[in-house]
Amino acid sequence: MGRRPEREPSLTKLGVASYRERPAYSNEARLVRAIPTILSAVLLAAHFLRDGQIVVVVLCLLLPLLLIPRKLALLRLLQGLLVIGALEWLRTLWTMVQVRQAMDEPWTRLALILGVVAAFSLATAWWLRRWRVTEQPTSTDSL
Repeated sequence: MGRRPEREPSLTKLGVASYRERPAYSNEARLVRAIPTILSAVLLAAHFLRDGQIVVVVLCLLLPLLLIPRKLALLRLLQGLLVIGALEWLRTLWTMVQVRQAMDEPWTRLALILGVVAAFSLATAWWLRRWRVTEQPTSTDSL
């Protein structure tokens, strides 16, 4: 019996699939794969819009555009910003739960919703490690 072909391409030590090993995706497939990033950016923008921080809202809405050049450095920047966004969600969760508890109001649903949003942002950052880049990482990229 022959070996079955691997379904997942091998990863480099940076956790990014080599561009030669990844199948070519159509523009439509690339857009579908970008939906979690777009949704995370829109949720974060809505969060900052609530505080009236228009500049930050615009920057959040521009985040998915970092996927277009498909460069490793931009991908890592986007992942880092999504992790920072998740930390902002957790900070907001902590603050709002404290306010609700001080007012003796229910806070469980609030904590669940904001926790899921923070987890979604983290999951999106993790998901981006599989995003196809046009450059292969070199040994100096790990420094």
